[in-house]
Amino acid sequence: MELWIRMLTGKVYIFHVDKSISIWDLKTKLSEKLNEERIPNPKLEEENVRLFFVGKELEDDKTIE
Repeated sequence: MELWIRMLTGKVYIFHVDKSISIWDLKTKLSEKLNEERIPNPKLEEENVRLFFVGKELEDDKTIE
């Protein structure tokens, strides 16, 4: 499935993932993508990423289903 993530800056990242992926794994993919763009800035770790959907923070152990 195609998943769009909009950052607070307005930048949009598009990921193609299986719907059974966990929120934690999605945060990992997003962190990796952001870290590719931020070099040489400090790395962004998964535990510092927060994802929201319709105003509610998504829990790490849930899936995007």
